[in-house]
Amino acid sequence: MDGMVNYVDDTNILVSGKTLSEVTEEAGASLSGICSWFNRNELALNASKTNIMVFRTKNSRINLGDSINLNGEEMKPVPETRFLGVHIDEFLDWNNHVEKTGLRLSSIGYGIRVVSRYMDEKTLKILHQDELRSNYVHGYNTRTTNLTYPSHRLTSTEKGPYYMCIKLYNKLPNTCRLSSLIKFKHTIRKLLIKLEPYSLGDFLNCNNLPEFV
Repeated sequence: MDGMVNYVDDTNILVSGKTLSEVTEEAGASLSGICSWFNRNELALNASKTNIMVFRTKNSRINLGDSINLNGEEMKPVPETRFLGVHIDEFLDWNNHVEKTGLRLSSIGYGIRVVSRYMDEKTLKILHQDELRSNYVHGYNTRTTNLTYPSHRLTSTEKGPYYMCIKLYNKLPNTCRLSSLIKFKHTIRKLLIKLEPYSLGDFLNCNNLPEFV
């Protein structure tokens, strides 16, 4: 077993391998150990809520079949699942999560518009914070922390646009990262006018960047 993610009564087991049979064998051993622990502690595993998902690339030629045998139990791999409000699919493609989140936000936005004629501004702001904003920022924590650089061995990668964007973002003051998109653009403009960097290198070499509120 490569790892385990727990939250209250939700448990996720992560296993990896070079082949599907290797992953299946490792998953079966991990599941067997967990079932034994459940039995010793007089707990029951809810089979109806237990899913198995095989992460792979879209170009992968792995044939999953209709089911995978784990310790004598036939389990059907699922193409997607939901964990702590985040929709995860077998290819780690976030289009499905974005689409479903968009539909939910649209429904919430319509509800807020309907009740807006009966509520004052303060109440609507609270409703927006609790219902709308809590959904579109759920699972998104990069605005308050540095972005992680991709693993690489080539100097050309560091000179690429993706790597450079991460460098620039991590250099920004916290007030920039925590602001809304519109204020984010305005703050960046004020920052660049204040610093007047001649090049990207000058900006990255700046120390003690000013905070704008």
